Amino acid sequence: MTKNEELREAYLEVLKDFDESYLISNQSDNPSTKGLSGLFLTSVSPHYNSAKNKIMIIGRETKGWKWNETKDLDLLDKKACIAQALKTHKTFFFNQLKKKNSRGQAFHNFTRSVAKKSGTKGLIYSNLFCFALNKSIPTHSPIFSDIKSMSEKLLRAQIKILKPDIILFMNGFDKASMAARRQYFPIDGENNVCINRKDYFEDYGISSRQLWRFDLKFEDKLITSYRTYHPSAVSQKAKVGRELLIRLLPDKDNI
Repeated sequence: MTKNEELREAYLEVLKDFDESYLISNQSDNPSTKGLSGLFLTSVSPHYNSAKNKIMIIGRETKGWKWNETKDLDLLDKKACIAQALKTHKTFFFNQLKKKNSRGQAFHNFTRSVAKKSGTKGLIYSNLFCFALNKSIPTHSPIFSDIKSMSEKLLRAQIKILKPDIILFMNGFDKASMAARRQYFPIDGENNVCINRKDYFEDYGISSRQLWRFDLKFEDKLITSYRTYHPSAVSQKAKVGRELLIRLLPDKDNI
């Protein structure tokens, strides 16, 4: 079974516990789903297993995600929904990696920088939230608690199956994102899973907010992880933190 097939089966297992109307918000009479994007599901390169560097990049949410508006798709069929969401992700992400950088601090300018440094085959593009609401963070959705629950389960399934070597948390510092990230992966208390923490102030004069390294305890594995600003952040401090992060990543495959 390929990694994408494993992901597909895991997604089906997660989604069985949630209302089908969440997947078909544009065709649903459920007022709670009004304004939701299509469900964001992560896929990987067919060459993922052979990648030297397996790096997961976790953003916040995808603003425009409209696969659920496909007219010839039976949106009540969860298997079909998952297949279409995976196809949308694959087409979008790997096309983005081939493009030239856009103006400003666009998210995929950063993913292209990671690909240039560490290789493309092992890149994983995921998000903290599996839905956007009106092209933004879904904080004000009536089903926000369900969105967080679904997002956490999907994200944990991805980590379990794909076993990334490195995770980059690029979700920013707004209160809702920080709260969700710490709910999924606590940083203190008995359930703390962020250990062996390190900042780069002594060596580079960079604060922990600009760049923070830790080991993520996930089941029986410790995953090297970094947290910094969202790639869209335009401040000089954010830029410096991202630039150092790229420098710290492993070099790409020698082809």
